[in-house]
Amino acid sequence: MSVPMRPKPDFQDATHTFVGGSHVSRSVSSDDMLVAEAIGLLHVHIAHRHTEEELVVTINRISEIDQVDIRTKTDGGISPALYVAGCIMPGQRRRFKTKDSAVSEEPRWEETFLLNDLSFSAIGQLALRFRFILRPAVGQRSIHLGSGTALLQDMEFGSSKDLDIPLIKPTFQHSELGDLHLSLCYQTEAQRLVCLILEAKDLVKTTSVGARTQSSVRIDVISGDRRLDRQKTSAVKETDNPVWNHQVVFPIPTDGSALQGVQFLFAVIQKDMVKGTHTVGQVVLGWDAVCEGLEHWQEVIQNPNRPIAAWHSLESPE
Repeated sequence: MSVPMRPKPDFQDATHTFVGGSHVSRSVSSDDMLVAEAIGLLHVHIAHRHTEEELVVTINRISEIDQVDIRTKTDGGISPALYVAGCIMPGQRRRFKTKDSAVSEEPRWEETFLLNDLSFSAIGQLALRFRFILRPAVGQRSIHLGSGTALLQDMEFGSSKDLDIPLIKPTFQHSELGDLHLSLCYQTEAQRLVCLILEAKDLVKTTSVGARTQSSVRIDVISGDRRLDRQKTSAVKETDNPVWNHQVVFPIPTDGSALQGVQFLFAVIQKDMVKGTHTVGQVVLGWDAVCEGLEHWQEVIQNPNRPIAAWHSLESPE
């Protein structure tokens, strides 16, 4: 049987390459480790199913964790938790996330994710990016502890690999684009969904130096290719940490059927006299959302008539 051929990848935003068959591979040389400080070692297993066109990713555990760094960040926290979030690069597509694990010397998950519609020729152009994240307490902003990337260009046809990926400390503690704090309440008797846009933190500076800015949040209700509704908060000027406390209300039919196949897209918008209006980042909630967005949505629907607040990392709109 002939082995499918694929072109060389043109992907530059990754740190580590893995070669060889099914043996354990180290992703960074000892010389590289002198340049960047690692907080731990992520152990994953990857395999490609050619017939199903599936990439199978199993997140096993993290070892060699910097316990001092984590204890410092969890001081005073109630039920702190650790989890791993992953995605396919470029474009942060096919995002996935483990369940929460208690803080320990070697947290384990043993969770498997199936990434569909990925042919053998396609994965050679891609990479897997993993982020190790700490949630100090319920309702608090998540903290990025470390990240690592695995290029898939050398995956062999029909092979599987165990990978040890050093997680490098980031230069930022939270989201690269900023975080958005939202509270939602599904009021069944009033037949409505109440959304409270609370605040944002550490919005990335996307405007020209010295330009006067104003930030707002635009909320779109989308079903398929149709926009069903749009609302917007007031604008807050001259700050990377805007506070809105703005409430918007969306009517919902009694049986809740309108929530099926509907997405609520919260986009943080900035405007200045030089660059004009542009999107900083967005958060998607609904049954078709993923990771933190889906978790928040599930909690809202499962706890009707109770406001549920959560922090969300802004994702690129592209």
